[in-house]
Amino acid sequence: MADPFSPQQLETRNFDYTRKDHPVRKIIEENIGSFDINVSVKEDKENLSLLKTPGLIFFLCLLKVNNKVIGSGRGSSRINKDNKLITRAVRFAFGASILDAVAKTVRTSNFLRPNKKEATPFSIEDLDRKDQTTKMITNNQKRYLLELIHSNISDDEQIVKWESNLEDFTKQEASEAIQKFKN
Repeated sequence: MADPFSPQQLETRNFDYTRKDHPVRKIIEENIGSFDINVSVKEDKENLSLLKTPGLIFFLCLLKVNNKVIGSGRGSSRINKDNKLITRAVRFAFGASILDAVAKTVRTSNFLRPNKKEATPFSIEDLDRKDQTTKMITNNQKRYLLELIHSNISDDEQIVKWESNLEDFTKQEASEAIQKFKN
């Protein structure tokens, strides 16, 4: 089977994204914009109390938009005799928590959509064929489930946990979750 990204394959496909009518151009434009995000980093005392290991440092980063938590991330490090620079170890854990929060949020959340439009479903295979069926959660299910999550759960960490798993839901799992929230 030929590599779909080989130079020969790319030449035969239409990969000139600079054309205004190219489908990929639309997706690129949907993701361009400015974001007002509040980044809050605090010591993760929950993990610290669970592990009770001397020298461990934990940070919890919360990303918020309009005072609503849209993502969280954790970072950790260990201070011991091998770490010559304690400041570097602490800064590593701090930075790791921010990177983790941003990576999870960008991957799972629609909060970081500049124009708040629905994402255009598109894949490399769509360049060759139009009909692609999926059994994963639909955008409507995801939107409705997010509404139910935010109206029924008050714990920020539980909300973030639900949001971070939505992308992996199947249609069936999403339907079951919706029914549980409705009951």
